[in-house]
Amino acid sequence: MRPERLLLYILSGIIAALISWDIAQIILGLVRKIGDGTLPFRPDFILLPFLAFFFAITMVATEIFLSNPTRYRNNFQTLRSYFLKTILWSAIAGLCAAISTFILYEMKGLTAENVKRIAWCIIGLSTGICEGLSWRSRSAEGLTSKGTKRIKNTILFGSIAGFSAALIVENLFHNANFLKQYHEPFGFLAFGCILGALLSFATSPTYQVALRAGEGLASINPKVLEEEVKNGAIRDLPKLTPRGAFQFVVEPPNEGANAKEPDVIEEGLSIQLPDGKPITIGGGDRDDIYLPQIPPKCAEIMVKFPYAKITCNSTNAVEIFPQPKKKSQTSEYTLWHNQIITFKSPDAEKVYRFVFYDRFLDPQ
Repeated sequence: MRPERLLLYILSGIIAALISWDIAQIILGLVRKIGDGTLPFRPDFILLPFLAFFFAITMVATEIFLSNPTRYRNNFQTLRSYFLKTILWSAIAGLCAAISTFILYEMKGLTAENVKRIAWCIIGLSTGICEGLSWRSRSAEGLTSKGTKRIKNTILFGSIAGFSAALIVENLFHNANFLKQYHEPFGFLAFGCILGALLSFATSPTYQVALRAGEGLASINPKVLEEEVKNGAIRDLPKLTPRGAFQFVVEPPNEGANAKEPDVIEEGLSIQLPDGKPITIGGGDRDDIYLPQIPPKCAEIMVKFPYAKITCNSTNAVEIFPQPKKKSQTSEYTLWHNQIITFKSPDAEKVYRFVFYDRFLDPQ
């Protein structure tokens, strides 16, 4: 798992904790003014629902943006389309936290520490359920066994995060000279850090580094191909060479161009890139991915999980979008999920485009 993913989840947890704490304090302050300085209920009835609500929203938003880190507009549209569902699921999570806290405080024999452990465990569980339901509704794998396993992981890790955060905070405050008024805000921050860290592991995508063929690699009509073969014409087609070094993620059907050329690359096919083996791309006979009319060995991709780097040997023939922020003197760049790699012939008449994926099985 990439460290950036872990960091973003932890930051999301911290932000959710700070926002929920601030809003809850404002509401509690208003209630105290109305009630002549006293509260008719325990502060947890306000604090915990807001904590569950904002945890759920931030974790869902984080997962959406990390699924497509280069498609910001698309992410906002996705978040907007699922926003009402997320609000509903988050509100249910907050309601569950409030009801469970009320019931726990009414039960005899439970100390305040035990109530906090159970309540925080319920908040983590509710957050895991919200994140899992949101992911399932968007993912092609939502109803598969892998999807079910992922949802179970988010629920389990969310519950563990809540329970462990409560234990850690209790031990920390017993052994440290923290002022009492800072116990709750620091506890919320610790909860956010732990929940973010554990959910980053629970939601870690299935990594499968691949290049998906796009523009310039259109499929060929079988009738056209058959007519060309009859006339003795041999079409120069993009293809994988040699067979066996790497393969398509899903083998193409035995029709169209593939009926004659099983290694032909067509639009929509995805080429799985091996780990630790350099893959050359160009118009040379010895290139692993052969593209007609492109300079020989114009680019080389090396995968060292979880990163992949591309070396552009012919800078005029290779374009990367979005462009790297810093130009490299060695023309070596780290590839990111959903980046588009374009290969052009010297006269720019022939163009091939591939989309780079490093979490191919996640929702796109």
